[in-house]
Amino acid sequence: AGWRASSQVRWDYTSANYPVRVQVRLQSPDGKMWIELLPIDAVYWMDRFTQGLRVGQRSYGAVYAPNATIEQAMESLVIRPARGNVQGLKIVERRPVDPVRMAQAFKVQNVRGEAMAMRVRYPLGNATADEDFYTLYTAIQDIPYTGPQGTSHEYHRVLLMPHAVGAVDGLLPTVYPLLGVVVASLQRDPAYQQHMQAV
Repeated sequence: AGWRASSQVRWDYTSANYPVRVQVRLQSPDGKMWIELLPIDAVYWMDRFTQGLRVGQRSYGAVYAPNATIEQAMESLVIRPARGNVQGLKIVERRPVDPVRMAQAFKVQNVRGEAMAMRVRYPLGNATADEDFYTLYTAIQDIPYTGPQGTSHEYHRVLLMPHAVGAVDGLLPTVYPLLGVVVASLQRDPAYQQHMQAV
């Protein structure tokens, strides 16, 4: 009772691959506990035509990061955008997560990859905040191009279902039951899913 929810949908038409970024935040009345559903992101690289590309450069909605590990992708594309302006932030724990269970919880089907949780700690007012970040990093998606110069390949890995659970005053374990309720309540528009598959 009393939890507040806010959300944001931001369109970026320069991001051809991933043009919409959705973010949702739920927070307790006293501000001591929160859940955030964070925007998806992606990395890409190519086996040819890489001249002039810089690691970390964003192009068409994905970040050029050849063979980036899940730890590198999470730090730079999930944690830093969400909390990069927080002073004193430290990653205090990293642990693998079962990607199948995470996909099932979010009702995402036919996805392969690896999943991870990272706990961060930082000062928040006069308290210390503990926050767990999660994401599923898809298996490499090979996108071939065949043209006059032969066949080249572009590779994508997407950070799906990124979310965070945080609290101060040691309250973090008490937030997890509510996370289950929130995730179970998510519904995808079937008409949009059909349209996306058709496109």
